[in-house]
Amino acid sequence: MVEKARRILVTDISGTSGNVIRESFSGHFELHGNSVCTSTDFSNINFHPVDILDSEKFGLLVRKIKPNIIIHIAANTAYRNFPRNSPYQE
Repeated sequence: MVEKARRILVTDISGTSGNVIRESFSGHFELHGNSVCTSTDFSNINFHPVDILDSEKFGLLVRKIKPNIIIHIAANTAYRNFPRNSPYQE
């Protein structure tokens, strides 16, 4: 028997895609989201102000929530401002 997805974690739920996910999934699933942005209204979800780049804290969050699904939409839009020789630079 396949277990239904009940708990969803969305990385960086504060952006445009996050808004669509919140509107679509809120009320149907136990929805969790993280972001470093706290200016958005997150009253309809379980919000966690954890930076995904902090692997220790983000790992603790995932172990605490135990999501059935992780929707990863976090992105760094300032990639051009990375310092030279950054491990994230192409």
